Amino acid sequence: MIQPHLVRVIFLRKARPNDDPKVKEVVKMEPTKNVEIEQKHVERRMDSGMVASTFIKYAAYIVIFFGFLYFLVRYVFPMF
Repeated sequence: MIQPHLVRVIFLRKARPNDDPKVKEVVKMEPTKNVEIEQKHVERRMDSGMVASTFIKYAAYIVIFFGFLYFLVRYVFPMF
């Protein structure tokens, strides 16, 4: 979201005789000026397929981790 006090408002004016002919605008900062700001709202759609596949992936990680711990406790630790 754009902060209203950071919006630059450009006022066009006619060139004066002592101005550079290429310069046709003056930039002012006016925080109290009513400026229309475009707002974009993004709706996130929840893809249940992605959620399910992520759950299965992490569940597999947990099963492998506990399987490795079981292997250590059952076969490796009794050797010591």
